[in-house]
Amino acid sequence: MNSRKIIITVTLLSFFSWSTPKLFRHALADFQSWLARQRLAAGDAEAATSLLEKSLQYVNSNPSHYYSYGKSLYAQAKDAKTPEAALDLLQQSKNAYERAAKLNPLEGNYWFRLAQTSWWLSKFKGNEHEGSKVETFFERALAVDPKNPIFVSAIIQYYSKTGQVDRCGEYVRRLAFISPGVYGRLKEQSIWSEGVEDLFRQGLEEASGNPLTRRAALRTLAAISEDREDWAQAAAYTKRMINTYQGAIDPQLYVKMGRFYLKTNNPEEAKDSFLQALRIADNPTQMLRHIFRYFREPDAMDFYVQVCHTAAKFDETIYSNLPLILGKAYFSRAEIAMKRKDWRTAEYYYLAALKLNPDDKKLHHKLEQLRKISK
Repeated sequence: MNSRKIIITVTLLSFFSWSTPKLFRHALADFQSWLARQRLAAGDAEAATSLLEKSLQYVNSNPSHYYSYGKSLYAQAKDAKTPEAALDLLQQSKNAYERAAKLNPLEGNYWFRLAQTSWWLSKFKGNEHEGSKVETFFERALAVDPKNPIFVSAIIQYYSKTGQVDRCGEYVRRLAFISPGVYGRLKEQSIWSEGVEDLFRQGLEEASGNPLTRRAALRTLAAISEDREDWAQAAAYTKRMINTYQGAIDPQLYVKMGRFYLKTNNPEEAKDSFLQALRIADNPTQMLRHIFRYFREPDAMDFYVQVCHTAAKFDETIYSNLPLILGKAYFSRAEIAMKRKDWRTAEYYYLAALKLNPDDKKLHHKLEQLRKISK
């Protein structure tokens, strides 16, 4: 064996003698951390904490292990029996998150958890100073991941809870832009106001120009307009969505647009919308019965009959079931009139239903009852 081979062999042996124990420690630490995450997911935070302490004894340079350790301590704090115990666990949790963030400052979740834990700590008497960096920690999380809806929602909530609603504007617009669908949850929070809604709508308008968020943004803009009872605007946003996504439209969108047109007293546009919904529906007959709920007004029945007859021209199932469909509609209108004690209208609709279904015993019985009551 020449000297070169000897040098290589010695070098390799030295490397493996040094690296094998280290690799073993890392593998063991990773395994303990994996077990801990399973225990934490199962709700056993105490066991998870114990496993992570062992993991950190093997390797104290892995930020994800500190992060998991912080989460397990935080979970224990939630179930602590005394404020003192909760405070101690929270402080340990914060320390773990600080260590994780120091080891890897480019992971937004570390800063986010650090912000949350510091915020909770600041609510304990004598620990108010812990809140001095909460905003900074949230901002660090957002600097790493500015489009994370969880981070954006959290800082909005923080400003809301700390009486700094005026500082939410930028984040409300950003949240609307990156996650239009949060409208339903956000409007239930105490922060929601007409001003916040206007900011949210600004973000939605921006999102409607982005192909990735356009559909959700237009849907939410229509929902906000509907909540405001701005039926014309709701119809306009819905129509824009339909025109943008032709060929991939849920028939319910046409139904919604038809309802909005009814509210704005545009019967022809409403009729076209309902008919288009029926053309693309998987079950047009069921859809037609569903649409009937939007024709409850006394003067809307004739319009519904028009829709049914037009639909029957292009759908064979509706055509064959038309007497039954219209009969049920007339019966429903008669029942509404009965509740209002409008005997004449009730009789008119019972007779209309009976004309279509003359063998219906229930209709005969209802009509007989009505005539006894109305005498």
